[in-house]
Amino acid sequence: MKRTVVSIVARGLAAAVALFVLSSCPALFADFDNPVDPDSAGYQGYPTVQGVDDIALVSAWNGDCTSSMPSFMCVKVLDATAYHLQISSANDFSILYLVFEDQALVSNRVESAAISDSFTNEDTYYWRMRAYKGGWGSWSPVASFTVHKHTVALPVLSPPPGRYLYDPIVTVSCATPGAAMYYTRDDTLPSPTNGTRIVDGDTITVDIQLATKVKIRAYMTGLDPNYLECYYTYDPFPMAYVPDSGSLRDFLMGSTVPGDEQPIHRVTLEAFRISRYEITQTQFQSVMGYNPSGFPGNADADRCPVENVSWFDAVEFCNLLSESKGRQPVYTIDARTPATGHPITAATVTADLSRTGYRLPTEAQWEFAARGGTTGTYYWGEATDDATVGLYAWFSANAGGTTHAVGQKMANAYGLYDTAGNVWEWCNDWYGTYPDTAQVDPTGVVSGTKRILRGASWDRTADYLRTANRNSADPGSTFSNYGFRVALPYW
Repeated sequence: MKRTVVSIVARGLAAAVALFVLSSCPALFADFDNPVDPDSAGYQGYPTVQGVDDIALVSAWNGDCTSSMPSFMCVKVLDATAYHLQISSANDFSILYLVFEDQALVSNRVESAAISDSFTNEDTYYWRMRAYKGGWGSWSPVASFTVHKHTVALPVLSPPPGRYLYDPIVTVSCATPGAAMYYTRDDTLPSPTNGTRIVDGDTITVDIQLATKVKIRAYMTGLDPNYLECYYTYDPFPMAYVPDSGSLRDFLMGSTVPGDEQPIHRVTLEAFRISRYEITQTQFQSVMGYNPSGFPGNADADRCPVENVSWFDAVEFCNLLSESKGRQPVYTIDARTPATGHPITAATVTADLSRTGYRLPTEAQWEFAARGGTTGTYYWGEATDDATVGLYAWFSANAGGTTHAVGQKMANAYGLYDTAGNVWEWCNDWYGTYPDTAQVDPTGVVSGTKRILRGASWDRTADYLRTANRNSADPGSTFSNYGFRVALPYW
């Protein structure tokens, strides 16, 4: 609920008409001797205040404004001692007091308290009045105004600000055609005379070791500039908030492709966190004490995703990582085979997802995160040509028969890398058929013989990279294209 609190005292109501100003500009004073004619100022409607003689309210201005608030309102007051003004963005009115006293009029004298909240662009606000002269009258009919600010669109950064393992290459966009943007990374304010000039589609490389603060201001002739300030920082196990608002989200899971991707069904999820990257060989070895990868000699092998891990290995990793971070382990692992060593080929595993620790994402969480808010076949759209797909994924046409360092391809809108290609990713769920009814935080079928894998890998064609594509395998199996990423509760 957006509420604006204003307290204004105007002294002297010998004159018949008062005009007051609400504005974020320095000029907060109206000329009582020369009031604006509301008929020529784009106003609408003339609701009257009942019960007090000769008092009329002119409804709020409804039009564009270039400040953080509507430029002005006009009020005609005849023979009133005082009145109340209410304003709200959803008809839940807050009382604001505007009091006139019977003293000699002093021109241009309006005393105003600080305004506690600005009006939000594109929101509609509702207001009404009542007046006093020997007793309060009833409230006037409700009037309204809608804020339309002439402002350059806010710059958008992809991947979004947050914690990263490696320096991200950030693409900057602005929805205002022709806008020029200036950015700084030294904490100074960008402007046409300070900072680096970029335009829509340009990129910035940030140094996360320096906890880079990026400031960007967008300009366009005839429009107010818009400003963004954000951070990119280092984290050895960076997690993305999905979705980033912390609220419930729903989406349509599955596809129309015949087979186990049907039926399409609505899924509602609580917000959660998921690792931005597939778990790397370095991360895995730092927790588990060994590296099972079949590609340890790759260039940038330390940044390549770990593979040759079973589902059991992945959940044991989650438990050990949880313990190292002071979190409650999610999984109970019994009857482990072998009793020590790896890979773990068999075990009895139970999961308590109410605990605070790391876990494999559920299949529904994985698909929601991989989509990045999109609804198409791929998170980048429908293109299947090798050149386009190669911008987003390591797959059979460009991988050269091996894994590659994570984070080199374009991230999705949630800041996740390699959700298509590089390695298949284990999910928490048993493999099973989809339900045909809406689900809330589903965790899959109760039991089964195979666990879910998602995302496809370096040796698969573009068709396998579809966001809804499903795979499954024995949880004790290991291959040079099986890897994983981890998830956490949102809070």
